[in-house]
Amino acid sequence: MQCGSATARGNTLVVSGSAALTCFEAALSHCTAATFKLQEFGVDTGVIHSFTVLGGNPCGVRDDHSFYRAPQSPSPSVSDTCDGVAIQGPEVSLLACGSEGTITLPPG
Repeated sequence: MQCGSATARGNTLVVSGSAALTCFEAALSHCTAATFKLQEFGVDTGVIHSFTVLGGNPCGVRDDHSFYRAPQSPSPSVSDTCDGVAIQGPEVSLLACGSEGTITLPPG
């Protein structure tokens, strides 16, 4: 399932992505295969994530991500597997995702 995408600055959604985030959180909760794209940006740098719920027991999550610095093109994509998921209230964290470490998704 394609959940869609969102854009965030820091930990704040700046482009409507609430429905996409809600879809991804539901997929995580039920360990249903789904993809969600998140672009995080600062003044002139950022990272583009493509998160995929892989299913399985325990539930797996892959993070394909690339970094960019304006005005250059994004770096080649790197793929990491996250060791787990923590959902507490509105906060969703993807745990131990390789070089990115723990990634906390912006609240929807």
